[in-house]
Amino acid sequence: EYRASSVIQSLREEKVTEAFLFPNSFRVAWIATMSRIRYRTGYRRYFRGPLLTDTLEPNRKWRFGKITPSPIIDDYNRIVMQRGVANPGY
Repeated sequence: EYRASSVIQSLREEKVTEAFLFPNSFRVAWIATMSRIRYRTGYRRYFRGPLLTDTLEPNRKWRFGKITPSPIIDDYNRIVMQRGVANPGY
């Protein structure tokens, strides 16, 4: 397992300017923020909204009173499209 401090240091040294945060974890958003990454795009979940510069709301589809599952690739595509990338498709 990588220590957060070493990941942060590496990202700062590489001068990363943009991060697409696919995992919906607070830790990933915190690491990107502490790494001084200018653009941090991801879903506003698990109290991480303030750590992101570009946020999306989860796309929830309801059917018969329940959330219907959808392919995760659709959620990932929405994240990159938020920053102007053409729809990568499947």
